[in-house]
Amino acid sequence: MGNRGESVPMVIEWVDRADRIHLTLPHLDEMLPDALITIESIGIYRATLRSRGPFSGDQNAGDIMQTAIQTVTERVSLGKAIALMLAYNQTLLPVVDEQKKIVGILTELDIVRRGGLRVPLRLLPLLTKEEGNELLAPLANTLVSEVMSREWRSVPTKALIPQALMLMIEWDYIYLPVLDTHQVLQGLLSWSDVLSAVISRDDSAEEGSGVRDADEPTPVSLVMQSRIPQIEQTATLGLALQRLLESPDRYLVVVDERGYVQGSVSDVGVFQRLSRAERAPLLAAMQQGTPLEMGQVAGAYRGIEVILERNVPTIAPRENIVDAIHRLMNLRLERAPVVDEDGRLVGIIARGGLLRALTQESR
Repeated sequence: MGNRGESVPMVIEWVDRADRIHLTLPHLDEMLPDALITIESIGIYRATLRSRGPFSGDQNAGDIMQTAIQTVTERVSLGKAIALMLAYNQTLLPVVDEQKKIVGILTELDIVRRGGLRVPLRLLPLLTKEEGNELLAPLANTLVSEVMSREWRSVPTKALIPQALMLMIEWDYIYLPVLDTHQVLQGLLSWSDVLSAVISRDDSAEEGSGVRDADEPTPVSLVMQSRIPQIEQTATLGLALQRLLESPDRYLVVVDERGYVQGSVSDVGVFQRLSRAERAPLLAAMQQGTPLEMGQVAGAYRGIEVILERNVPTIAPRENIVDAIHRLMNLRLERAPVVDEDGRLVGIIARGGLLRALTQESR
């Protein structure tokens, strides 16, 4: 090491636990009063030949599924089934027989395709009693058996989470029935359950040894949606409602002329902010499946501020997908804009995209 009188600088790197460094630093100051000592927080990674993936290897569908679920029989009215979906925030109802064996499933898509209700269920609680009754009246005499799907997919309780997730992605299920070895319904596995399992595993790693797999976490930039449903903040109310109706997710990011995010517009936000008379043309266009004409919108040439949701949370492209899952779940968001270091819009990340990314990491 040479003697201390030499002019050649010497650099010593020391990696240790934070508590041990805290105890040792005072002694180093006494021994090396003229030395420059810096402290950096670093992540420790476990070197493995193969990543264990985002899920715990000993967890299966039965471990994370929801067991307090609602079911219906074939003879229940569609109106009552919809009321159950809304009351318990469960957009898939297993249809069971007397032995609790599934004979079909009822989803929001079934209600749209065969029941004729095109207005998303998430909007029904925002309607007045009269608006709701008018929409649901045609379904009064319809039974679940007339609308439900008789072809459905399920997983056993012992199915690994990645196996269940791939089935959910393939069949576009937000919920997946979980059965025991006798084909009796035991619970439902949802997108939220899967994402919560990822968060739980990540939190456990941090609270334990703090050591993670050596594989680099997937950044949001690789899985975000780059085709963005957006509109400029100078747009009129009428144009914004037209664009919103055309958007598959009924969601728009609002930007200024330079591409900086100013907020968002969603169908839920619109129905919360507009009066019954103002939203009536939009509600009718949704239910009838027809375009919205500018002349139908009261105050169509008002500014978009009427329906703008400001201060929306954003995510950076460099964030990894686990951190993005944390953000969306903690804030109870379905999606969030992705912005660069300057705050300009570059994409959107949604729960569905994150789930698809998890299937890739699980292989």
